[in-house]
Amino acid sequence: ILKIKMIFIADEFPLPIRQLKSHVSPFQLLLYKLIHKLIDGRVLMTQKLMEYYNAQVCYKPTYILNSIVDTSRFDTVVKSYKTSKYLCYMGNMELAKDNVDNIIKAFAIITEKYPDYQLWLFGTPSKKDEHLIRSLISNYNLKNRVILKGRANYADVPQILSDATVLLTSQPKTKRAEGGFPTKMAEYMMSKTPMIVTNVGEIAQYVKDGVNTFMVEPCDQNAYAQKLDYVLSHKVHTEQVAENAYNYALKTFGAKEVTKGMVEFLSDLKN
Repeated sequence: ILKIKMIFIADEFPLPIRQLKSHVSPFQLLLYKLIHKLIDGRVLMTQKLMEYYNAQVCYKPTYILNSIVDTSRFDTVVKSYKTSKYLCYMGNMELAKDNVDNIIKAFAIITEKYPDYQLWLFGTPSKKDEHLIRSLISNYNLKNRVILKGRANYADVPQILSDATVLLTSQPKTKRAEGGFPTKMAEYMMSKTPMIVTNVGEIAQYVKDGVNTFMVEPCDQNAYAQKLDYVLSHKVHTEQVAENAYNYALKTFGAKEVTKGMVEFLSDLKN
């Protein structure tokens, strides 16, 4: 009635798929189609999501915004070498989305070779997931090596990421991961700390193994351990990769650059 343009925003597939189901119900799909008759455009995280909504619901003009980071948060961060040696995962620790258990199993394989390192896990998992994680830590006898740090203070995140030796993320190969994108990756890159990611979804369209990240196939703890061993034992190469990642994130995921494209998209819709 007021002639206000409406935008649909999504960073994942609809809820049933996020719960690891293969599709949404016909009734729910009908509701999506009715609602999207009122929508003028979409802002989505990945090409896969755009293909899904265009094919299953209806076509709409779409802007792909897979990640955005406030680069200024890292402007004054200076890496500290006086802190403990640690590898770092930071996320929500929802095992269906981020299979932190894969990281723990990989770390267990190399612990004897790198006795000075701890694995720090930042996040607030559900009680069920926390129980599974703690059981895994106990089974591998890693109580003093894997530390659950809870939720990190927002202001402390840049320093925590910068002080880590390696930043870690791991996602299983699922329909859910196919439509998403690891938003933490951009912040990881800005920290100038080397990172390991799993090759799921559209990650490989943006970063390359050994160039601006270190990539490993999903759900393979042995391959992950080998990659982690490489990163820890090849300092010159990993520092160059981390520097490349930083420069790439500035150009690709920086808030000013990303928002410029979205403003142009919204302006076109308004005309």
